[in-house]
Amino acid sequence: MLEVSSHNVWTALAVTLAAGLATGLGSLMVVFAKKPNPRLLAFGLAFAGGAMVYVSLSE
Repeated sequence: MLEVSSHNVWTALAVTLAAGLATGLGSLMVVFAKKPNPRLLAFGLAFAGGAMVYVSLSE
């Protein structure tokens, strides 16, 4: 049987909380933005793509 340590549980909860807060913060930025800045949009998409590639290759 797998043993689950409390450290792993807290780490998983912290990462989940950080992802949820980032989603909420991103949605607030979209709601309150008057006109999207193409440069900022390009940076955000490039950062997200890089993060996805990193996670895919590191796992």
